[in-house]
Amino acid sequence: MTRDYYANLLKNGGDLDMEERYGKAITDLQLRNPGAAIPDLQWLVREYPKVTQFYGALGQAYLMNGQLRESRRFSTRPSGCSRATCRSPSGCPSA
Repeated sequence: MTRDYYANLLKNGGDLDMEERYGKAITDLQLRNPGAAIPDLQWLVREYPKVTQFYGALGQAYLMNGQLRESRRFSTRPSGCSRATCRSPSGCPSA
């Protein structure tokens, strides 16, 4: 199972890179465990603010977790943003 891959990687002292952390978060979402995905997605948004895909995934995780206010922050474009794909709560990362 995919989840076991990430659990064993962490258990053996491995540190997750961007792709592995995103893969773990998406696996958590697919397994209907958004609470486990949120910290990873928050980290990804902080560390890679220009990757708009992470904002959408974080918004989805919040929605699945019943955190509607937080979900809305990541599912709408900030005012003044010209990119349709931008979900940054603090401004367009591509600007």
